[in-house]
Amino acid sequence: MKEKLKFFLSKHCQRVCLAIDAWTSPQNASYMCLTAHFIDKNYKLHEKNLYFCHVRSHTGEAMAKFVESCLNEWGLSPVVSLTVANA
Repeated sequence: MKEKLKFFLSKHCQRVCLAIDAWTSPQNASYMCLTAHFIDKNYKLHEKNLYFCHVRSHTGEAMAKFVESCLNEWGLSPVVSLTVANA
């Protein structure tokens, strides 16, 4: 699925806006999710979850490292905006 989505993004995504959300579970485990929002060549809005993982903290530094690794892995650029829900 990931390779299919990478191919789709390479063909249909010229600019991307990212949203990052972080939260802590009742068991005190921290998680982050990175979502890409973009409009394809046919002007259809897409929302794709790119990454969901367990992290050690919700600090700005941890979020920056998370986003940087995701961008490198997915090869996304240019990023138009990054929205962070709780930091």
